[in-house]
Amino acid sequence: MSRKALSSILTDFISSIKERLKGKPLPKDVIFIEKPSFLVVVGVYIIGIIVLILIWKIKENIFPNIIMQIVNFFKGLKYEWVESVFSTIVGFIYILILIFVFGYQIKRETTIYKLTEKEIIIKKGVFVKEEIYLPLIKVRNVSCRVSLIGYILKYGTITVDTGGLKGLVSLVNITEPQKKIRQILNLLEKYKD
Repeated sequence: MSRKALSSILTDFISSIKERLKGKPLPKDVIFIEKPSFLVVVGVYIIGIIVLILIWKIKENIFPNIIMQIVNFFKGLKYEWVESVFSTIVGFIYILILIFVFGYQIKRETTIYKLTEKEIIIKKGVFVKEEIYLPLIKVRNVSCRVSLIGYILKYGTITVDTGGLKGLVSLVNITEPQKKIRQILNLLEKYKD
């Protein structure tokens, strides 16, 4: 395959990704529709991979010594049996880490935050669907919490207080939270007038 053909394929691939990311235009009454930040999911994947590698290194380098100590301490145990127990435990840990990482991805994919001119809508859930509708006229306070990493990667949590209606409701790991807060506050100003 020539360099020109490979470049053409790569350019077409990047163009198709850009088209998919553009999405559909929003209806007139919708200010934004958003899922939690994908960067958080990427971070969870990276941490999961690092933990898996660390466990694998520990299994390869430290477990043989621990197994030998156990076999020497308990004279009747066979090395292979103790090794299979440790391998089973490590396998369960691997599975738990993968469930956590993929579970976080599923949670992100099934959560949608939507701001319209009249309400904030939060939809989430896989097996049990939950939809929360917060009329803007009932919103008493809006606050934003951004960690250091969130500040660098431009994501945070917006907390909406509706007084007695729903209490505190959070839009977790939302991108550009300061911009979203300004949009919410601008709509709240319209309702005060």
